[in-house]
Amino acid sequence: MKKALIYARVSTDEQAQEGMSIDTQINRCTRWAEENGYAIVGVYKDEGKSATNMNRASLKDLLGRFRSERA
Repeated sequence: MKKALIYARVSTDEQAQEGMSIDTQINRCTRWAEENGYAIVGVYKDEGKSATNMNRASLKDLLGRFRSERA
C-alpha cells in the first residue's frame, strides 16, 4: 500500500469558521487517501500560519520526515 502524509493549515480564524478548518482538511484528505489506496502514516498541522513563507514548524517536520524516508 502507498503511504501518505497529510498537511493541513489555516492562517486565520475566519478560514477555520468558513468550512476550511484543520479538521475539515484532514477529513477530506483522509477520505481521498482511503478511496485511492493510501495508508496515512502522519498528520501535520499548522494553525494561524501564513503561506507566504516556509517558516512553519509542522511543515518543516513533514518535509524532514519525507526526505529522511526517501533516502
